[in-house]
Amino acid sequence: MYSAEVSPSLRRGSALALFLGLVLGCQLGPPKYPDSAGQHTGISSDDSQASDDSQASDDTAPQDDSASASQPFFQVNWAPAAVVLTITNAEPGDQFHFGLAQTAQCQQGCWTGEDCLYGLAPWSYCHPAGNEGVALVYGAEPDTLIEGQQTVFSHPNFVYVTTYMVTRERDGACWAFGEDPSYYAALGCTLP
Repeated sequence: MYSAEVSPSLRRGSALALFLGLVLGCQLGPPKYPDSAGQHTGISSDDSQASDDSQASDDTAPQDDSASASQPFFQVNWAPAAVVLTITNAEPGDQFHFGLAQTAQCQQGCWTGEDCLYGLAPWSYCHPAGNEGVALVYGAEPDTLIEGQQTVFSHPNFVYVTTYMVTRERDGACWAFGEDPSYYAALGCTLP
């Protein structure tokens, strides 16, 4: 439903090199936009930061201050064992999908196989997130990943190089945030 043709720029590097880099935990540089405590601040509607040292970092989706009280709010936390999307203030019965893509530091190719958009041939995943969010356990293999339960991303350091999209099933509304929200600009998502 969300797949499209993969552009040549997304095919940099071999799938094997990409897989090994993700699973073996390739070294990443410093965060692109760290705050004074070294946390990736992302886009936040309230400028609050997580204070729990066991959590890698949080990213929050943009919120339209003029929106109704029922505007959903999304927060991504890269916890020690899983990346967690939390959805609050959603309408009862709304169902969402969660996509995430590596959009920076792609020396061996970016992992975009879970982006809900382009995919990375032959992989094209989009995680069902229900009405309250989803936790994706790190370290799945691309060929055996279970949507809504696992991710190929292997550790919390990917917080610094990842962009997210959340789509609502009933109307196709989408929100993009994280490292490079323009990655999803073609969809008309709400951007920061």
